[in-house]
Amino acid sequence: MIDTVVLCGGFGKRLRSTIKDRPKPMADFNGEPFLDLLMDYIHKHGFGRFILCAGYKGEFIENYYRGKDKSYEVIVSTEPEPLGTAGALKIAEKHIKSKLFLVVNGDSICKIDFQNLMDSHIQNNAMSTVVLVSMGLQGDYGLIKLEKNNEISVFHDKKCENNSDIVSAGIYLFNRKLLNEIPEKKNVSLEYDILPKFVGRGLYGYYSRQKLFDIGTPERLEFARQNLI
Repeated sequence: MIDTVVLCGGFGKRLRSTIKDRPKPMADFNGEPFLDLLMDYIHKHGFGRFILCAGYKGEFIENYYRGKDKSYEVIVSTEPEPLGTAGALKIAEKHIKSKLFLVVNGDSICKIDFQNLMDSHIQNNAMSTVVLVSMGLQGDYGLIKLEKNNEISVFHDKKCENNSDIVSAGIYLFNRKLLNEIPEKKNVSLEYDILPKFVGRGLYGYYSRQKLFDIGTPERLEFARQNLI
């Protein structure tokens, strides 16, 4: 069984006017948190063990899932202090049992075929595979360049002008060895500090035409509520 790590530790500052009492992934969707919708979808593809990396208002997540009757296992890993996405992943390392593991952002969903993602990862003998989607030309993303063999040759280089509409969907399949390259007790980002180091060392992309829904702003949250339920 492949473990799934869900990154839930963000501060959600752009949603403070809409959601004040809970972390962003726990935003209400017709009586249940967005996090349930995300995990339920992934569970349908055969994933049965979830590790939630909680940070800001993490007690809300802990209280909700404590004793919750779900058809899959849920473990909460809490950051003692904000350490970024990679730092949170490093703290959760002790809970990860599988050789390969999935990592997803807790505030977005893209309904990809996860079996195809795993097949692609294994076929490429990848260290890490990043799910990529098209989002239109947006200046706040770093450059991601995908070669014909699906190897990523440039990843989030903000020194380069991004004339591509390909961006990360915040879904990754990792070999457990990647965890060895994350320093302990340091504030580090997966996308800007860790993954760029793997260019030329087994960093591959998996392109999907599925729509990416994220709930990072009040407008995006409302759009997701209207289109995901």
